[in-house]
Amino acid sequence: MENRFARIFGTLLQSDVATRLVQNEALMNALMKAFSMSVELRHLIDQRLRAVVQGLDLAKASEVEALREELADLQAQVEALEERLAEREEVAQRPRPRRRPASRSAED
Repeated sequence: MENRFARIFGTLLQSDVATRLVQNEALMNALMKAFSMSVELRHLIDQRLRAVVQGLDLAKASEVEALREELADLQAQVEALEERLAEREEVAQRPRPRRRPASRSAED
């Protein structure tokens, strides 16, 4: 699809119509102005969006990432504690060998 588009676009650029359009100073000035306005508009929208986001007092991306890392650390610690607890419960549930009563000494 891209090759087809590139081929059609290349053919169009080589046409007499395209050559005349590119040589038309008024058209080229209008295209440059439109492009410039588009860039300026994007910049203005970006500035306004940043102002709105700051006004909302939302967390920054770096703060969210730091929280994710801290949460992952806490999750790893909880999992380690759960494993240790399971091991201790397993040991506690094993039958313990019975102790033989201590033999009485001859003094009794």
